[in-house]
Amino acid sequence: MTEIIVENISKRFKNFEALKKISFKVSSGDFFAILGPSGSGKTTLLRILSGIERPDEGRIIIDEEVVVDVKKKIFVPPQRRKVGMVFQSWALYPNMKAYDNIAFPLRVMGLSKEEIEKRVKEVANVLGISDVLEKYPSQLSGGQQQRVALARALVKQPKLLLLDEPFSNLDARIRITAREYVKKIQRELGITTILVTHDQADAFAVGDKIMVIRSGVIVQIGTPQELYEYPMDLFVADFIGEPPMNIIKISREDPLVKILNIDPKQYEEDIIYIGFRPGDIEILKESEKCIETFIEHSEYQGVRNLSIGNIVGERRIKLVTEKFLKPGERICIKPIKIHIFNHDGRRIDTIQSK
Repeated sequence: MTEIIVENISKRFKNFEALKKISFKVSSGDFFAILGPSGSGKTTLLRILSGIERPDEGRIIIDEEVVVDVKKKIFVPPQRRKVGMVFQSWALYPNMKAYDNIAFPLRVMGLSKEEIEKRVKEVANVLGISDVLEKYPSQLSGGQQQRVALARALVKQPKLLLLDEPFSNLDARIRITAREYVKKIQRELGITTILVTHDQADAFAVGDKIMVIRSGVIVQIGTPQELYEYPMDLFVADFIGEPPMNIIKISREDPLVKILNIDPKQYEEDIIYIGFRPGDIEILKESEKCIETFIEHSEYQGVRNLSIGNIVGERRIKLVTEKFLKPGERICIKPIKIHIFNHDGRRIDTIQSK
């Protein structure tokens, strides 16, 4: 089992600072997801972990071995790190059959023909692709190509598996199956795995822990439930969840102060932001303690229906309800869990209604 320790990793490209003193730890056998928008630095971080890229500062320890220490000028090259990597494009050699694609890194390592055949057949059997070993990539489905790429990464018997947006080229249904499969294999083999993705559905489906990164800085690390239920700031609150959290800016004179019994003065602020998940609401009969909402738009989605409503101050909110709300309908809602964020966007309180 392999523990990963990353300490104060920084990386610059000319005047652009891609990573700013990144530090985190991945426990042995964990599936760790790095989630962030485009340009957040997540792929640069993965390339540094693999050894493809060199950091400008910091230290990395993989399985108690220091593979990077900028101060001490230690840099272990990729081929000596026992790291397997699956790229976004899968990067299969089109002129090689599946067998040869999987065997390629073993040949580079100089293993015997017998050992190569043994390892390739073993990993192909585990991944369920023994029947496609004699086919070229162009003859394989997207799911099969992904498994061949995964087999090529696993055949080296890596201590760490790195996955760079591995599901992005798959259509929606295959994507769900592929996520389940990768998680299952990772669990069975017990390999410490780091996934990089911009898609929260991918991160939530496979991640034991998720690290949210933005502009080269870690924003929050936690379980999927922790990120969803207790976002650290407005960025995480808006970035996590589909549909995202309703965020409303309120001042001391706002009508919502009286309705929700929340006053910025309580937090020594002139302005605060309140946030609540679209599904964290109750629909009540009219009263002074609920928010009158005019339904502008609705989408019937079965057991989970989406509506867009207009509330006091001409502000629009999203609602997720079991009941289908008709456009033109007027309802009264009460948020049952409200997050309070200060003027800087940091969460300072969470209120659960009784």
